[in-house]
Amino acid sequence: MVGRIQNGVETRYYYDGDQIIAEAVIENGTPKLKASYVRGSKLEAIVRDKRESTHFLSQPIKA
Repeated sequence: MVGRIQNGVETRYYYDGDQIIAEAVIENGTPKLKASYVRGSKLEAIVRDKRESTHFLSQPIKA
């Protein structure tokens, strides 16, 4: 786990080995999940709070 405080907001980053798997904001001493990182052979998606997600292409598109 790695953390930082910026503008009074504490954020923690959770890792499995060298791969980030989640990040949380600390509110009243309790972590609140901000995003989780879905991995396959590489980063596949970032799932943010409110169930919004960002997906990445695993393979290049062939023209």
